[in-house]
Amino acid sequence: MKRSGIILRVCIFAVFTFLCGLLVWDGFALPRDTWSWRVLRAAKPVAAGFTPFQMQLLPWPNWFLADKNLPIRGVALGYFLQQSDIDGVSMALMHSANARKRGVSMSVVELSGESSGLSLFLAGGSVSNRGCSIGLWNMAEQNSGLQLGVVNQVQKDIIADYDLKPAPEKSDFGVQAGMVNYSEGRGVQIGLWNTNPRSLLKHFPIINFCF
Repeated sequence: MKRSGIILRVCIFAVFTFLCGLLVWDGFALPRDTWSWRVLRAAKPVAAGFTPFQMQLLPWPNWFLADKNLPIRGVALGYFLQQSDIDGVSMALMHSANARKRGVSMSVVELSGESSGLSLFLAGGSVSNRGCSIGLWNMAEQNSGLQLGVVNQVQKDIIADYDLKPAPEKSDFGVQAGMVNYSEGRGVQIGLWNTNPRSLLKHFPIINFCF
């Protein structure tokens, strides 16, 4: 009896994992025009007002409970959250092209413009990280916060294909902590291997600086 229960749980978990992977893979495979996510350097004006709660009912771009052009001031749940402006708590398989995101967010894949607060994900990042970003693979074009992960990467135009361009940061001094760190900006790197082309020591283990 106990063995059959374990097998059933393993089967349910395997099916759930497969469906999640299929959704994420399908999201990447879809032609870009079907997503309707055009975020410009200056975010386009959003609809008047805001919504305190947003939920994506089905895993398709336009199946949202509230207008996805409305800013969120509260809680957002979904498969592929495409809200331009989020303040609060958001959970999704994928945060896709959020121009501004503040608060706490959890996802499998993260793609955002300006991010501040706490972001938890497996892979992805933001054009401008101003908070704490935690993931297996962390990416940013500008980092003035903390990147914590296995691989951390701060590199120009790394997320350019998604048209997520915030205003340039005057101060991009940040911290990276992980196994492998790469940065083209100013900051402190702590990890097994650290690389920064602008640093006096371009490659150095344990700790590296660029001021």
